[in-house]
Amino acid sequence: MVKRQNQLGVRNSNNAGGEAPEMRLKWNPLFDDTSRLFSPVIDADTSSELKLSFKHFNVYVFGSYELLVQTSTDDGTTWNTEWNVMVTGDIGPETIYIELDHLAGETFRIAWVFDGYTLYNDDWYIDDIIVEEN
Repeated sequence: MVKRQNQLGVRNSNNAGGEAPEMRLKWNPLFDDTSRLFSPVIDADTSSELKLSFKHFNVYVFGSYELLVQTSTDDGTTWNTEWNVMVTGDIGPETIYIELDHLAGETFRIAWVFDGYTLYNDDWYIDDIIVEEN
């Protein structure tokens, strides 16, 4: 797993449509790889239906790259894609809703993933992350 913590940070802004602060993946320093911002372990042992929602805004420069939301039930050894978009223009701000019923009764992590060359991306803002029972 590639960790590029200097790419990620809390920003006192509200570009994704929530209230400040929010998370931001910045284009600099440059890399062409996969970067994940992942949650602490979520214990859904007593849940039967789950839903994830989050707000995001992506500022596009050129080229193409992929944004994903992935989950892992084995502490990050393997990741399963729950949502993805190939970026070829600005996205949002918008709210994404993802059904996670298949993870009810599990413990898992959620990751927001950038896959590509950061030069093509200006900023990716993420805010108001909510995991709840349906």
